[in-house]
Amino acid sequence: MSKVVYIIHILALLIVQLILLDNIQISSYLYLNIYVLAIILAPDDVNDTIVMLLGFAMGAIVDWANDTMGIHIAATTLLAYLRPAILGIVSIRQNNPIRTALRSNNNSWLIKYVALSSAIYFFILIMLEAFSFRGFGLTLLRIICSAVASFIIMILYYFTAIRSSSKHE
Repeated sequence: MSKVVYIIHILALLIVQLILLDNIQISSYLYLNIYVLAIILAPDDVNDTIVMLLGFAMGAIVDWANDTMGIHIAATTLLAYLRPAILGIVSIRQNNPIRTALRSNNNSWLIKYVALSSAIYFFILIMLEAFSFRGFGLTLLRIICSAVASFIIMILYYFTAIRSSSKHE
């Protein structure tokens, strides 16, 4: 994926997040946040510091739009920081795992990577929002529901938008 296409996906994910998903109220147990897919699938040749700055900026935009006082900044920046470690845990190939995933037909590791990243992001986000271990069972239910629902939408976005645009390169 070229950097121009990546920037277009960043903008598309932010627009979908801010205009559509932030205005859908399904349940108090369910958050739909797919903008983190831009951090998860950042191209391999982008410096990790740039990815962390991108996570901070995207989190700041979502926090500003939702008036959530920094929880998205913290969650997205920490996810961007942990991204190389998560890639190291899940990836079979150490060099260019994202580029390899976009061009191959074996998507099992990519699905594991997106699922693990989504679970970590929602754990951080919802624990920061709850800011307590009181009612941890309910908080855990919110984490699971949000991670699963957002994971499904992220995978759908990946296969419809990202995968199809990267095959044409």
